[in-house]
Amino acid sequence: MRRLSREAALSLIEAHKERFWRVCEEPWERWKQRPDPRLSPRTRANLIYDWMLDTARREFAGVPGSEFVEVESKGLVLMRLGEQLLVRFKKFDNSRRPRNYQTAHARLYNQQMSLPEIPTATRVYCGYRLNRFETDIRDVSISCMSGKRVEWNIEIEPAEQSVIRLPQPDSGSNGEARRPRVRIRRAETQSDLAL
Repeated sequence: MRRLSREAALSLIEAHKERFWRVCEEPWERWKQRPDPRLSPRTRANLIYDWMLDTARREFAGVPGSEFVEVESKGLVLMRLGEQLLVRFKKFDNSRRPRNYQTAHARLYNQQMSLPEIPTATRVYCGYRLNRFETDIRDVSISCMSGKRVEWNIEIEPAEQSVIRLPQPDSGSNGEARRPRVRIRRAETQSDLAL
């Protein structure tokens, strides 16, 4: 199967961007409510991964064209979207590549090669990156791999970070923007200035 272009993938993902954001954000917020310093970063990542799958199942329940595929022999859970995308949920490194050990299977998976038990579709990762202090999610995106490099990437923004329209200045009668009048007073001496 030919790999989907970024534009074709975006047309499938666009309607679900908020869902993808929540799949990453809700588990992190859950972790922040009860962080446990005794747990290793790997354990934290595994907990968040399990919570991501749980959130994804809730978010995409009943969404036409979406289904979860479990590959028990590899311990993989993938979400198929529209028969054309297979989504795997992961934590990303700084280059938006999935953080996992590169086994032979993982390398073939990232090269989009045919694999037993894996449905034929373009394979992408939905993942999150943490800020440098690992206290909050820096961003969420969907990445398509081509071997070790990211072929394309789609940024996922939270709903509240949408474009905010700023008020336009009032127009005068001729349609030109009116400038606000500002009056500057000079103090007589330096000591007259209020600090």
